[in-house]
Amino acid sequence: LSQSGLIDSQTSLKIGKLLGVHQIISGEVTFLTASNPQHVKNKQRYSKEVVIDTEKYTDEEGKSKTRNVYGDVIALATSHNMSASSQIQASYQVINAETAQVLNSELVGANRQFEYRWVTFNGDQRALPNDVKRLSKKPQKSAPSKEQLVLDAINNLNEKIIRKIKKVYK
Repeated sequence: LSQSGLIDSQTSLKIGKLLGVHQIISGEVTFLTASNPQHVKNKQRYSKEVVIDTEKYTDEEGKSKTRNVYGDVIALATSHNMSASSQIQASYQVINAETAQVLNSELVGANRQFEYRWVTFNGDQRALPNDVKRLSKKPQKSAPSKEQLVLDAINNLNEKIIRKIKKVYK
């Protein structure tokens, strides 16, 4: 109600006394932002010498044997990095409803970071290093919406404020 301009802080203290309230918590959001998702792609070419075939041959003693034939295999990998974030900052006060004394006042911030990485490739998978192979098995993933990022940051902020206010009452 005080934010709407219908009542001021003194009036809210009087209402709090009438209702038997001991403390009043008030606050405001001072900063809120959310980034658009960023999708960064990085292409890299890999090659590796591997066994590509076998061949039969006759050794010096006339015995039939098999040996590996080596050759280069190639893969073109695209590394995808998706990221987005939101930040929120708020101030709050815990006020004694009887005396109007500020018992606690703080500025609190929270954020929500999203980061996801995966790889797509064309070519022979054997050319890829092991870490790239692992990332190629991960599915593509979209970033959460700005609204979801903001909601997550607000939830983080609420948890922080609740922990801080609990400390006041311990």
